[in-house]
Amino acid sequence: MERLKHLSYRQKNMLLLALSVVVGFVAWSIAIAPTAELASACGELEAQAAQAGMASEQKRTMEKELAQLNAVIGQSEGQETEVQQRLLETVTSYCKDRNTSLERFLEPHQFQETEYLVSTNTVTVQGDFVQLLELVHQLEQEFGAARLAAVDYHTKKNQRTRKTYLYATLYLQNIHRL
Repeated sequence: MERLKHLSYRQKNMLLLALSVVVGFVAWSIAIAPTAELASACGELEAQAAQAGMASEQKRTMEKELAQLNAVIGQSEGQETEVQQRLLETVTSYCKDRNTSLERFLEPHQFQETEYLVSTNTVTVQGDFVQLLELVHQLEQEFGAARLAAVDYHTKKNQRTRKTYLYATLYLQNIHRL
């Protein structure tokens, strides 16, 4: 303390300022900096906890979207041959019951894009308009393995009998995730 008595007020103030800076630096490094880091980490963890809390809601939303997509594009749980077999059975049984004829059942056209395989089955049926319309309705409402994408109605005239017949070409699509 005796040394401080010999110092002028200006020197004492400078010494006080220097000691304040040193004490401030020590306080910062010991207490304030770790607290600030913990506060930052706490904020990040709270954000992660909020996202985890919303995970169940996001899951429900995604399940609803999946159900809507399956309703639009058809269920894709079976193999392509199973879909073809079910389609052939459905159309054949309809044709037997309604006195229409199955004219063509082509191999499916397949198109692959990234992680999906789109298969288009083509079926041509001959009959009168009401019967063909009932078949289209049945495939739209009850056939869940594929979605009816398009229908093309057209007529052909048989030159031998000179009769005109109505045909419907049905395009059914289903999508498989690879």
